[in-house]
Amino acid sequence: MNKIRLFLIATFFSFQIGVFALPGVKSFIPDTPGQFVYYKDYSFSRESYIGVIYYSDSTYGFRYIAPAVNDKKNQLPKLDMQVYITIDPDKQKLEFTGEKVEPLPRSQQETDIINYIHDFAYEMTERRQTIETLEEKIYDHQDYAQFGGEVDLEYDPIVPIFNLRKITNAENKTVLTVMTAGRLISSDDTSFTDFEGIPVKVVDKNHQFKNKKSKSAPVVLESEGYATQTFKLDSQWEQQSPAVWTLGNSAMITTTALNFPNNFSASESLYLLRMLLLGGDNSYPDWSTQKIEFVDSEIVLKQTFYDSVNESFKYDFKKIKSLGKSAKSIFTLTAFAGSYTPNRKYFDSIFNSYKTE
Repeated sequence: MNKIRLFLIATFFSFQIGVFALPGVKSFIPDTPGQFVYYKDYSFSRESYIGVIYYSDSTYGFRYIAPAVNDKKNQLPKLDMQVYITIDPDKQKLEFTGEKVEPLPRSQQETDIINYIHDFAYEMTERRQTIETLEEKIYDHQDYAQFGGEVDLEYDPIVPIFNLRKITNAENKTVLTVMTAGRLISSDDTSFTDFEGIPVKVVDKNHQFKNKKSKSAPVVLESEGYATQTFKLDSQWEQQSPAVWTLGNSAMITTTALNFPNNFSASESLYLLRMLLLGGDNSYPDWSTQKIEFVDSEIVLKQTFYDSVNESFKYDFKKIKSLGKSAKSIFTLTAFAGSYTPNRKYFDSIFNSYKTE
């Protein structure tokens, strides 16, 4: 048994509820600078994504990216257009006060893309304005010519900026959906401008793990006045600190204890959930396969991340549980796909062994 004394990390998510981000929109979860979202847009004949990033209440960026196509049927170059705008946040309607286009259009196709970005910005803002303060996932039936007429818009406060998760047409086909979302972690983070989609096939040949099947023993984490945390690990894991364990270069486990104010609100809880789901530093969570489960007072998050720099995938699993006295624990198991895929039962058993009592 590995028994460890932990000190709670006092973390306070403090923000003003009801601040205005988009003009005329009252946000239940305010956006923070650097948050962005990318949508896969099926209104185009080729693979296309449109992204939006929030810099401040008066500055946004939009980007259209269509990856290069090199197959037997088609040979298409990459198409990448960006529009940075400033707006008057005090207006009730979206009003551009400045604009920068990169690169300047050199063809009618590129001009059409810039016009589409303009329409996207105006349309998404106006449609979001018709929704009151968004506290939970809702569906809104609207007419939207760009996506084929009658559509259902799925809004979710966890999604940054427009809070739009998906648009489905009358034939119940998805015409626009969130592909990934993230936040810039520094001024050097190029995650927004580097995104070019997420490969369909999960491949990782650089992180192999052969399970030696050694006997597991409980790890016990104690903090006075709070619930005890336990999970099971075998001798193949190495403890790096009181709250970090590693399995070579294959996987990592971390535990975090967060202490919140007694009046921690629903919006602050959703804010925390959003932050845990966002990627960054060229690591993109695939929101199309994202799983969020609420079981009693426990929240389970399961995501696949694509690292575009190293061209590798990893699985990220989190459990959020109450420790008492307004405190919560975040147990995280991250494993590279090359290790997790052939040893799914092994890693799942470790993740499922995490308990609080």
